[in-house]
Parts: sequence; C-alpha cells; structure tokens
Amino acid sequence: MIRQSQSAGDNSTQILASGDVIVGVTEERAREISEITAREVLGKYAEEGIRTIQKRIVKLDDRIIASLIREGHLEVFTDPGFQRSYKHAQEGAAVSDRESDYDLLSGLLIDRAKRGETRTIRAGIERSIEIVDQIDDEALRGLTVLQAILQYVPTARHLDNGLNTMSSLFEDLIDGPLPLGVDWLDHLDILDAIRINQMIPLKPFRDYYPNQMIGYLASGQELESFEWPFTEENLPLSINDIVFEHELRPGYVRLAVADENTLAKIGMNGPLAAKIIDHARDTMGFGEVDPTLVDPFMEKLRSRPTLSKIEKWWTQIPFFPQVTAVGRVLARANALRLDVRNVLPPID
Repeated sequence: MIRQSQSAGDNSTQILASGDVIVGVTEERAREISEITAREVLGKYAEEGIRTIQKRIVKLDDRIIASLIREGHLEVFTDPGFQRSYKHAQEGAAVSDRESDYDLLSGLLIDRAKRGETRTIRAGIERSIEIVDQIDDEALRGLTVLQAILQYVPTARHLDNGLNTMSSLFEDLIDGPLPLGVDWLDHLDILDAIRINQMIPLKPFRDYYPNQMIGYLASGQELESFEWPFTEENLPLSINDIVFEHELRPGYVRLAVADENTLAKIGMNGPLAAKIIDHARDTMGFGEVDPTLVDPFMEKLRSRPTLSKIEKWWTQIPFFPQVTAVGRVLARANALRLDVRNVLPPID
C-alpha cells in the first residue's frame, strides 16, 4: 500500500499527481524568500548603512517580483540556483543608488528565469549581475546599440518602412550620448563584456549595414521582362504582396522582403517559399547586394537623423569589439529596461 500525504503552508499551493507533490509559489511566499536572502546580504554591512541598503533592496524586490508575476514565473523561486542569483542581485542593489541599476538587475533575473537552463547563458547572466554596479552608463548604451546593429533586421517589405522601423527602434535605445573614443571599449573589456582585438578593424558601415537588409539592395529584374512562374491559386498571398517595384532602381522589381528569413513573416514558408527564393536568386539577384545601389540606399538612410547618427558613431570605432556572452545578456537586459513601448525585439 502506498501512503500519500501532503501539507502546505498558507503561502503555497500543492497539486498531487501520481504520488508527486508539486509546490507552487505565491507572491507572499516569494517575498518571504526575498527577505531571507536580504537578511544574509544585510549581515555583511555595518549598522549605519542598514536602512539605506534595505530601501535599495526593496526597490529591487518590487521590480523583480512584479515582473515574475507578469511573466508567470514565480515558481522559479523554488530553484536554489535562482535563489543564489537573487541574493547576488540584492548584493548589487545594496551598493548602488541608481534606479537604472535596479531595472537592469531585474531584467537579468527575468532572463535567468526564462533562459537559465542553458549553462552558457546562465554563466553570462551570473557574471553580469556581479558587474551591474560597475558598468558606466554610456558604455552600456554603446554596448546595447552595437549589439542591436549586429542583430536587428527589418521585417517590413518596403524599404522606407524598414528604415523607419530601424530608426524608431534605435531612438528607444539611445537614451543619452553614445560613447566616443576607446575608453569605453577598454572599460567593457575589463568587465568581460567584450573582447578587444586591435588587429581586426571594424568593417565600414556602408559595407556592413546594407547586408543586414540584403533584399532591399538586390539588383532586381526589369519590369518589362518580368515573368512570374507561380500561379495565383498556389500562393497564399497576391503577387503584389510578394514582388514590389524597386525603390532604388526605377523600372525594376524585387522580391518584397529584407532578407530570406523574413519571407515566412509575410505568410510564405515551406517548399513553395524555397522555390520563390530560388527564382528570385536566378532572376532578381536576391541574396546579394548590388554595389550600384549602396549609394542611393545610404542616402535614404542618412535622411533619418537617428540612423545617420548611428553611422557616424560606428565610423569612429577604431577596431572590432567582439561581444561576449556577458555583453549579450547585459545588452538584452538593458534593451528590456528601455522598451517602454514593448516593441523592441529581444537581443540574443
């Protein structure tokens, strides 16, 4: 005979299934756990600083618990590893008076709750929590913008819409002056957020950025000679949604995506999408930047002040900074902190 018993405190819930007890965490219990770890942090400091530290930790706790409730991840408090990370975050809050640091620490712990099962990511998050109170605001801003340049790709089919979207996203990330010179790079290197190799120059912006939205700069096909081999009944979208007049080359048409990966986002995937991509490569130069279109593309980009600022900033960076796992999770958490419109894509 198998005996089953269960007991629970007032602040937890239990579900009994096949003899296994699964314990859930309420907000009240989460706050009790946070108070336990906070007491350990407070025990390291002299009495004169206790009140200040308590106020700082409460600010952090309120942010993290509210976010975990919103994301549906309060159960992460049952994980001893998370509890350790939580205590480390409280240690960081204890020595910082910057509200932005509490937001950043909260974002890192939310990331820990969502992606912490991957050890490489978890290691980056743990190290990032340790250095939040040390990282300079401008350096963090530069790191975040750099990583966004490397990762953000527009999904809009029209070039102008794509550039407008990129401009809007970077406006959200640039909440102050961007760092200049090399000191910020040295600072991030010391904190393990980047690796510096002065032997590798940074690729010129006009060579790099067009390749982030390569479909906009495909050579295209003359409209007069354009033939479409796919019948309308086989397509989930109208041909007018798949092929556009080329904005950079009048009298030509191009495939209506910024790159191959965005084709699925307009409703095209599977074998038919692969055939369309192959046809666009053969007839429209899809997948390669037409060098003659770089100048008109850059002219459009520079007409948007934020993107023009990005180009000028990129140009003065003297060498290629390799962003580490620590830098990536810091940039991700900072973008989350700045995403007041809830529109910024996550940085990986």
